[in-house]
Amino acid sequence: MKKTLKFPYWLSFVLTFLTISCSKHHDTPAVDCITRIDVSHTSTVPTAQMDSISTLFSLNSLSTAGLQFYFFMSGNFGAPGFSGIQEQVAANVFYNDLPVFAYDQYFIFNAGIYQPTATSPYTGQIPGPDTTTRQTLDYLRTAYLDHYQQDTLWPPTAISHPVIPGTAYRDSCLLAELGYIDAATFSKGTVPYGLSLIKVWKVSPLSGGYPMVYVVDSTGVCFPVSPILI
Repeated sequence: MKKTLKFPYWLSFVLTFLTISCSKHHDTPAVDCITRIDVSHTSTVPTAQMDSISTLFSLNSLSTAGLQFYFFMSGNFGAPGFSGIQEQVAANVFYNDLPVFAYDQYFIFNAGIYQPTATSPYTGQIPGPDTTTRQTLDYLRTAYLDHYQQDTLWPPTAISHPVIPGTAYRDSCLLAELGYIDAATFSKGTVPYGLSLIKVWKVSPLSGGYPMVYVVDSTGVCFPVSPILI
């Protein structure tokens, strides 16, 4: 899905501290150490900001269902066609209590009036209510180990070769989170963005970040995620 509004000061990092039951000695491979996690979709903005968001959404007949709000800003804004108080809101999106990976929803309000042309909400097919899964945790761990080294980091141009994750991750406990992602993400251009979502597992080390592998729940097909260093 295309994120049409990105602001440098909107950069937000959410650190989740998890107590994982998997433990191992340094000389014992973490052969079966993988844990499913379910991330809370409770909004993280302060209560006063949440009250402002609720008021804006109510006045503009917008639903807050399935949205985890993590950013709110209100201030004077000047641009061609509008000058005055503008509110900017950002949220993570959930369907069936499952997150939509790699997608945030942005909302712009000029003097309290929603600006639909300033954002690009998801308007495609909504996932059905079935949240049962086909892939086992054992398979997800195996799939991760088979594919994570394809998560090449592409450094600045001063370095001519990509950085490949090392073998240490083979002795690492893993996290598996179920959610959705735009079907276009892995279609190599054959499917337009914004039409449909597919159910996937996001598998990663305990840090929750790189190297990461998405596994399609219905097929078991794997897609390593290759971030770019800038």
